[in-house]
Amino acid sequence: MGSGKRSKKGEEGTDRRQGAAAILMRVNIAFALLATLYMTTVFSDIPGLSDLRDIWIETAMTTADHQWLATRLFPGWLVDRVMSRQVVTEEGTISNPDLLGGGEWAAQAAGDGGADGQTDGGAAQNPGGAGLSGGSGVGSGSGAGADGGTQNLARQPGLGGLGGGAAIEPAAPTIRVGDKDEFGNKVIVRDEAEDLTVIELRTAGYVGRLMIVSDPSRVVVRHTRSKGSQGQLLSAYLKEHDAIAGMNGNGFDDPEGHGKGGVIIGWSVADGKVWGNGSKSEYASVGLNDNHTMVVGIIKDFEKYRIRDLAQYGPTLIADGKTLVKGSAGWGMQPRTAIGQRADGTIVMATFDGRQPGHSLGISAGEVAAILADYGCVNAGLCDGGSSSVMMYDGEIIGSPSTPMKTTGRYLPNAFLVLRKDAPAGTPEKAAQTADAAATAATTTAAVGTAAAKETAAAIAKEIAAATETVATTAAATAAAGTAAAKETAAASAAASAKTAASAPNA
Repeated sequence: MGSGKRSKKGEEGTDRRQGAAAILMRVNIAFALLATLYMTTVFSDIPGLSDLRDIWIETAMTTADHQWLATRLFPGWLVDRVMSRQVVTEEGTISNPDLLGGGEWAAQAAGDGGADGQTDGGAAQNPGGAGLSGGSGVGSGSGAGADGGTQNLARQPGLGGLGGGAAIEPAAPTIRVGDKDEFGNKVIVRDEAEDLTVIELRTAGYVGRLMIVSDPSRVVVRHTRSKGSQGQLLSAYLKEHDAIAGMNGNGFDDPEGHGKGGVIIGWSVADGKVWGNGSKSEYASVGLNDNHTMVVGIIKDFEKYRIRDLAQYGPTLIADGKTLVKGSAGWGMQPRTAIGQRADGTIVMATFDGRQPGHSLGISAGEVAAILADYGCVNAGLCDGGSSSVMMYDGEIIGSPSTPMKTTGRYLPNAFLVLRKDAPAGTPEKAAQTADAAATAATTTAAVGTAAAKETAAAIAKEIAAATETVATTAAATAAAGTAAAKETAAASAAASAKTAASAPNA
């Protein structure tokens, strides 16, 4: 009996040891597989796998608080190699670091003589020239305009008159909520009174929206009232400046994600008032000059280019019709904010949601550039993104910001705003609108006055010519009459002389 019990216990012990050995072997195999996968991911450049690895590293490293997702998982040399490919406007890895968009392309688009001077390095023309004066539209709308119809929204014309000439009234609107454009993207807002359209873009990877504003003079940048200490919510900017819509602009100091938006990163200009710190060339700029022409790139002298409103971040996406960023460009997949301008002056504002699996993971810088180019932008740049990315229309957030403050967005140091067409009397915005209207009227009056002066001068010249012709005719007639009379007098005199000679006595 005792021997049988010992044998049974021995068998049980052996089974346990064998079971433990089997589990240990499975664990070792799993670790070996993971190690192999990790080594393959780190040291190989297999297409697809290496792309996913690089996107992961770029995305983590371009956040403020989650860089550890790259630095703890991958060796430093690999992180450095991936990030060394990042395209940064201010370092000149996107074309010329002094590149300014807005002048050369505008001159070509208008076809009327263009700008009047070159920028530093000669990369583009002076954006203050005549290039966009009375610019012709990029294209024309198409489609029936019925609900669910197809619209050519990517080439819908905007306002002309950017050079101070008389504005061209847009054609009667045919765009309606529910329409789809030629890319299959749906109109979610159509405000005819404010001449504003919002299009939603949905793909398997991201959700975003484009806000199209035909009059660039209504797009401005405004600063927080408490510079250096506290930013403002986007809704506060809209209310204070009587704007119908807006989105975020510059980045701001954000320690551990708890920044209050009061300490701006880079530089900004709001109605000519400059605010910022550091070198003006550290970040790429997106600005509008006093001619309402967008200027993008590295702007070292705001006064030289007559910048009225500007934000900085980067990189520059499109300059003078040339797309400068493709693919992830070292910036990963993030929530994004961007702004661009078409050749006819129309402004396109864009935001894309991100960091929300099941809704929107984010979008690359190259994809944003491609979308804005598809929608006709010839100049464009990125603003701050991430959890700050937000767009608002008529007091309501459009989209889903990645910040926990989803119904308001974060506190911002500045914002791009779309002013209402009729701002209240007594506000700076109304004064600016009045000044623009007065400038347009003055230019139109001057043009009419010049035409009238030319017409009057032509009439006077015609009268002078007629009078001169009359005088000449009279003089010729008088001369002719005088000659005839003289001949008659001479003949009479000769006849009288002959008669006298005949009657005289012979000598």
